[in-house]
Amino acid sequence: MKKILLCCFIACGLFITACTNCKEPGPENNAILCGDDLSFDMPIIPGDLQVGQRNRYRLLRGNGYGSASGLDFEYLPDTLIVEVATKNGDVYTLKEFFSCGSQKLTDKPGFVVYADSFATVHVRVANDSFYILPSIGSCCNDSRLFFNHAGALPLQRTIGPIVQIDGWKTTLNYHESNKMALINDAEILDKLWPSLNVASLNAGMQVDGPGFTFLYDREYGIARTAYYSWWTQAGYGFDYME
Repeated sequence: MKKILLCCFIACGLFITACTNCKEPGPENNAILCGDDLSFDMPIIPGDLQVGQRNRYRLLRGNGYGSASGLDFEYLPDTLIVEVATKNGDVYTLKEFFSCGSQKLTDKPGFVVYADSFATVHVRVANDSFYILPSIGSCCNDSRLFFNHAGALPLQRTIGPIVQIDGWKTTLNYHESNKMALINDAEILDKLWPSLNVASLNAGMQVDGPGFTFLYDREYGIARTAYYSWWTQAGYGFDYME
């Protein structure tokens, strides 16, 4: 069973790298792709999605996920722009692209290699949860912000345990399961967040798959997303930029 699940993860990784839904922007979109003349005054709010909301994120690379400290990380010269582009019923389409100056390096995973193309992901809010939807016929999606993860993030504010930011991680002990936690008065890239849910989704690590951490709040926004490998204990993350 473990080998079968591992094959599924490998197949999903190949699907991610192929990035078949990416669209190469034409020259007329260069200003948009660079982020020129874009406003970030209306951030993406998970509990109140609206077309036109827009965030930007700085990419980070971290090491030693299973170690006692999360301070072994660095920010990279890559900025991801995410905007709520369209609404169809209760489903919203998020458009993601890297701004000019982001590096197209082959040593990064597929979601960063395609630094000069758009990606989209569909989301919806229902049953007090924020649903990151998979692509049709797939277990995953093409999202860079969510690292191709599909699933539900509960919007109700969790009651604990209370943890803190620790570099590119939190102070939650190492685990290979799905856990929720709460951070009060968090600071990320000089921005203060009064409260953040921590969704630490590490159940896939039981079968040598990746883990994911999402820091967010239904009223304040999406502060950080992170992905890390069971094999290497290294990963990437996106931190919200004002």
